[in-house]
Amino acid sequence: MNAEDKIIQTVVEINEKVTSISVQTTELIAFKEYATNVLDQHTVTLNRLDQERIFTIDRVKRIEDDVERIKLELKIA
Repeated sequence: MNAEDKIIQTVVEINEKVTSISVQTTELIAFKEYATNVLDQHTVTLNRLDQERIFTIDRVKRIEDDVERIKLELKIA
């Protein structure tokens, strides 16, 4: 194998490596977008659940106050 053949072989190998890196980069970008979308959806869900929890706690407190007033009216407590 002469010097020109070695240079051509090296160029082909480098080209294959660059193509492989390009494909991996594209796959990495696609995965990053997927992961970001999933995390955004989870964030929306967690925010909604947190709001529901706050409203539920407030409602339970109001119901407990009502029960205490009813107990006093009925002279149960």
